[in-house]
Order: sequence, then C-alpha cells, then structure tokens
Amino acid sequence: MTESASGSGQYKFWILRGLLAGAAVAAATVGFRLVTRSNRARNRVVGIIPARFRSTRFQGKPLVEILGKPMIQRTWERAMLAATLDKVGGQANE
Repeated sequence: MTESASGSGQYKFWILRGLLAGAAVAAATVGFRLVTRSNRARNRVVGIIPARFRSTRFQGKPLVEILGKPMIQRTWERAMLAATLDKVGGQANE
C-alpha cells in the first residue's frame, strides 16, 4: 500500500506542476500582448503639413507650382519618404 500511496502523490505532484506551468505560460502570453500592444500605440507618429491659403504676405502659397507641381504636393511627397512617419496629412485652417 505504501507504493500506491506514494505513486498517487507523485501523480498529484505532476498534475499540480503541469497546471502551474500552464498558468505561467498563459500569464507570460498575456503580458507579452499587453506590452507589444502598448508599444505599437506609443510609437505611432503622424506628420501634419500646415497649408495656409489666406496668408497676408503670400496668398495661395500651397498651390504655387514649383517645377510643374504644387508646393503642397511636393511637401507631401517628401514627407511620405520619411521613415519615421506612420501617416501624413494636411491641415488647412482657412
């Protein structure tokens, strides 16, 4: 009887050990997802190009053509080449 009692104790030990290992893996997975999700949200960079059409010194400046392209288009194209920007947008306040 002693062998069966110690044998069932070993089974309980291994079952408990398996449950703890599973819980540790689950906790690590949840922690990893939380960390990676928060890093993605923190690392987003948006570039905003101001485009003032009714400036007092040079009205319509964003639409002035430079070598066949409007200035705002050239600025947007150059901003899209930036590796650190996730999105680029323009803003007109008038």
